[in-house]
Amino acid sequence: MKTQDLINIINDEESPVFLNREVFEMDYVPDIYKYRDEQLAKMAMYCNSIPDNIAPKNLQLCGGNATGKTTTLKQFFKMLNEAFPNIVTVYINCQLFNTENTVYGKIYNKLYGVKGSINGKSNTMLFDKIVARLKKENKILIIGLDDFDSFKSRDGLNKMLYNFLRIHEAEEGIQICIFTVSNKENLKLAPSVETIFNRVPIFFDQYSLEQMYHILDDRCAFGFYPGVISDELVRVVAGKSYDLGNLRYGIKLLSAAGQKAEVFGDGKIIRNFLD
Repeated sequence: MKTQDLINIINDEESPVFLNREVFEMDYVPDIYKYRDEQLAKMAMYCNSIPDNIAPKNLQLCGGNATGKTTTLKQFFKMLNEAFPNIVTVYINCQLFNTENTVYGKIYNKLYGVKGSINGKSNTMLFDKIVARLKKENKILIIGLDDFDSFKSRDGLNKMLYNFLRIHEAEEGIQICIFTVSNKENLKLAPSVETIFNRVPIFFDQYSLEQMYHILDDRCAFGFYPGVISDELVRVVAGKSYDLGNLRYGIKLLSAAGQKAEVFGDGKIIRNFLD
């Protein structure tokens, strides 16, 4: 096959299977978000000081794998950003940003609206710049640390949290709070941090089989063209996900099955594509 023919296949935007591939990405945040109203309502309750320009409570979103913690946090941050101009939210995946410097850099880039490397910028310089920006704009900073137990250094994590949580004592008017996400309910932190962190736990139970089915069915409705997958096969995927206790598995399985339907099928997902 000629090189140009291969390039044309790669560039072909017309898929007989996928209406929107992004629906099956792990960082996709659905417009219709089900079965986490209770958690969202609790989070909102602990944020009712925002209209008075006072930082919310520090929160800890905890529960098993693939129970909607990350999506709930992103959905909540999206709502806050749209409704309250006096806040800045920064979502940080600590599996990727797992040092003091990279976390400070991520927040610095968000506050200053810049992109690119933070090489050569010290922790102290970045932190001071963050504080200066918050002071100038008089905004509340809400930091979301997802998988924060993935931090490389526990000492580094403790130091960073301590800096954020105590800065209001040195700089009048600075308002910072932290939402953490973890599968571990009781991650041990330094006593000096625990005494000022005071996180309020928000618990996420495992999805039921029927809930998993409806969530995956919604993904199919928005991600595949009509007729690509049958209801029966969506239920098969839901059953596999439920047995593993992992909704992400089902989403990845649907994406992989869709790709097989593009390559080997006639635009339809068959049972063999789920094995």
